[in-house]
Amino acid sequence: MKKNLKIKVLAAAFAFLVPFALTASPLTPEEWINRGNSLYKQGLFSGALISYKKALKLNPENYAANLYAGMACVKTGDKEASVIYLSKAHSVKPSARTENLLAGLGAGPSKDGHFGINENRGFIRPFIKAGAMHSSMDDSQNIISGIFSFTGGAGIMLSFGSPFSFQTEVLYVQRGGEQDGKESGKIKYSFDYIELPVYFKISIVPYPKYILSTMLGASAGLNTRAVFSALDGTADYSSEVQKMNYGLMAGGQSSYPMGNGRLFVEARFYYGLSDIFISESFSGYYRDISLIMGYLF
Repeated sequence: MKKNLKIKVLAAAFAFLVPFALTASPLTPEEWINRGNSLYKQGLFSGALISYKKALKLNPENYAANLYAGMACVKTGDKEASVIYLSKAHSVKPSARTENLLAGLGAGPSKDGHFGINENRGFIRPFIKAGAMHSSMDDSQNIISGIFSFTGGAGIMLSFGSPFSFQTEVLYVQRGGEQDGKESGKIKYSFDYIELPVYFKISIVPYPKYILSTMLGASAGLNTRAVFSALDGTADYSSEVQKMNYGLMAGGQSSYPMGNGRLFVEARFYYGLSDIFISESFSGYYRDISLIMGYLF
């Protein structure tokens, strides 16, 4: 009797646990892909992506899993991740389908044949920028202090292949300084320029969402306005200021994907090489620090 009871208990336990054991058995990559496809058809793209990732964990070289994961990322709006998955699929099995999908996302092949989407997509991209600047003059008599001013403009970026790019801009730049006058009170110098910076940019890490870059280049500026203001009024100062100004610039930039482009913030330093003033008895050189925000289309 006891023996029969034990057999019945074991049989019941076996019948109860078998379904769980079968359910818990590991799925193959193909089964995970099928599960993901089912969720994808229902519009559950995040859930589908989880299934595709499960398949890729078992086989990172699976073409279908990478392809469908890339397509799911497109649906969830993660363009960066979609290019990573699609480029992996293309490297496993090059096809017109993956190449067209990548092209539709704005990704092109680099010199090594891999695809990447970042700031350097292999063609000309425009951008706009604006920000604040602290302009100071390194003058021979050390009597002029710096001022806060504005800078802004637009430019284009041309990729040489990740992570290198070449950029040029047209900027409106306000420069100047302040001087304490003995009789006329505080004197303010206001000099406006149309600036033409040209520089190289190197992305420290080429494909993550956040991209950190360094910049190094030169700039030429055309003076369009030069006045000084005191208690007794404002006077034109153009005859005392060099028409052109030249210098070197260096800086850093951080960017993040936004929409179809990238939002960026950059800090740069301008080191003037040419004298601001025409007078031989007085000289000065610009030393500017800028904090700028912009958008790369």
